Amino acid sequence: MNNAKTLRTLLEGDTAVLAAGVHDAFSAKLAESTGFKALFMSGYAVSAVVNGKPDWSFSSMADFLGVARNIVNAVDIPLVCDVDQGFGPVTNLIHTVQSFQRAGVAGVVVEDQVFPKQSCYEDGRELYPVRTAAARIRAASETKEDPDFILVARSEASRMEGPGATMRRFEAYLAAGADYVIPVDCEPEDLVRYCKELPGKVFAFGGGAESLDLDKAGAKAILHSADTLLAAHQAMETLYRELLDKRRLSREFYIAHPGKHPNELDAVLDQPYWETVRNRYEEGR
Repeated sequence: MNNAKTLRTLLEGDTAVLAAGVHDAFSAKLAESTGFKALFMSGYAVSAVVNGKPDWSFSSMADFLGVARNIVNAVDIPLVCDVDQGFGPVTNLIHTVQSFQRAGVAGVVVEDQVFPKQSCYEDGRELYPVRTAAARIRAASETKEDPDFILVARSEASRMEGPGATMRRFEAYLAAGADYVIPVDCEPEDLVRYCKELPGKVFAFGGGAESLDLDKAGAKAILHSADTLLAAHQAMETLYRELLDKRRLSREFYIAHPGKHPNELDAVLDQPYWETVRNRYEEGR
């Protein structure tokens, strides 16, 4: 069963699919070893990790695709990828969908913000008109080589245009061939409305201080975006500040901030398996 088919099967379940936020092969392997059955790669995280830049279209399709390929090659669970709006005109979007399918990604999230983009919580964002955005979704849908490949249409219209206009966008995107839709920067009551009026068709972003129970709201999948990266940011900054201040990491620091043993990291990286392979085939062993 390929990754797209695996994800389709998961989405047929009675509970929302919970996708861990990942930004590289290691975070993906850690999520898989923890027990997650699906993964989500966000553009925000890729921009931060690969280029050290804000989520403003600094990162190219090749940047995103390189990270996605590394993740797909490292794990055995399906990956959904944020691909912004397809990195430019509709021809770029078509090329993006083709490339991510062929890399073994299970699905992509395509947004309706105009290129070049801004962060989804900033003022001054511009969205494609509904007809244009729907035509782009149709192009992406008709590019699918595997019918199981998931196409998720993302909209930031809730706060910009209101929930009614967002519903009209979602209806147009689904009619154009999107498998699911996902709102961004919306009020909890609006998300509940979308789930109610489009049953089984709405994904949601999790994380943050959101109090809404997304399973009860009716979300079909819950995608976590940068939570892992933010947690890593906190842990790494704490260690760096201690090291810069004290010029060493004391026993007291490790007691207060316990880390993993290298053996635990090796286990996530499948070192015992690779040792067995090496010992079996390498001459003189």
